[in-house]
Amino acid sequence: MRTQTLVAFALSGVVGSLSLPACALDVPDLNNPSLDDLKNHPDAISIGAACTGLLIGNRRNHAQENGYVLELGVLGREAYNFDAADPRYTGELLVGSLNRGSPFGGNFWALPYANIQLGNIVLDVLDKASDLSAADKSSIRGFVKTIEALDLLEVIATHDMNGAVIDVNLDPLAAPSPIVAKDAVYQRIVELLEAAVTDLKAGELLPFAVSKGFQNFDTAATFPRSTARSGRASPRTWVTTPRC
Repeated sequence: MRTQTLVAFALSGVVGSLSLPACALDVPDLNNPSLDDLKNHPDAISIGAACTGLLIGNRRNHAQENGYVLELGVLGREAYNFDAADPRYTGELLVGSLNRGSPFGGNFWALPYANIQLGNIVLDVLDKASDLSAADKSSIRGFVKTIEALDLLEVIATHDMNGAVIDVNLDPLAAPSPIVAKDAVYQRIVELLEAAVTDLKAGELLPFAVSKGFQNFDTAATFPRSTARSGRASPRTWVTTPRC
């Protein structure tokens, strides 16, 4: 009798719970913040997350199997991938023509420009963030311009005489920007880096976390040293010294 009573009590609880109205659990993807939220409600948290995303985006395919380091190493006859399952390391990179539709010939264009686009969004909404000080905003501007310069450097280093696009912060419905010669691209890189140094000098701390690889380069005063200028005459004398 006791057992029957307990079973009946349990069943009544289940039936009762089913009769309750369902709760709407609309939880956003906290690992991938919405660009719309960044554009419409920018604050220190969303802008900081975007800046972290810029760092990740800049490194996105440097160390992977067919990434920036290995592909340029193969082209320069300094490295080789012995994976026999992928003949493109020989067929494209060594003896053949690069296929624009493959991860080899098509690399180092769309992803760097996607990162530059995110940087431009941050710059466009930065003044709307009321919980960031003027010094914080200046630090962020300098950081973003530095990352944009490094992404553009990746594009032109891998496309050389083919040139690249430098005017990218346009209306999506506007006519496509022209591809300009590599000298103009390098000049744009220099302009971005020099503007970044000016902004960082007006800043104080970087108001977001950076990785351990930026130890001793994690403030507005020290961050420019991770992108040092060697020489005076040529825009190509900019060299990067990543420690991450």
